[in-house]
Amino acid sequence: MRKKITLSIDSDVYDDLEELPRKVSISEFVNFMLKGYVETFKKGRVLSKEEVDEIVAKMGGEEFRERIRNTFPTLDRAAALAQWVKDAAGYMGKEPKKA
Repeated sequence: MRKKITLSIDSDVYDDLEELPRKVSISEFVNFMLKGYVETFKKGRVLSKEEVDEIVAKMGGEEFRERIRNTFPTLDRAAALAQWVKDAAGYMGKEPKKA
């Protein structure tokens, strides 16, 4: 079951989103990212490849994975984005505290 929320983002981010060539909806992508973060926080560690594969399978499997690849074509850019998020959150290479 899906529930609606209101998400407020900066206007410059919104404008940038409009310019992206994408095959994955913003809602679908945000849902995927949030699911990954929630599972990471619940487990208190970085998810394994198998755990990420389980999340992908629940979201549409290979068809979803292919659309993500088409939206975000290089892993290097995704890795740079992940590092940017870590830096913004003050991660500094420390493992999250276990719950």
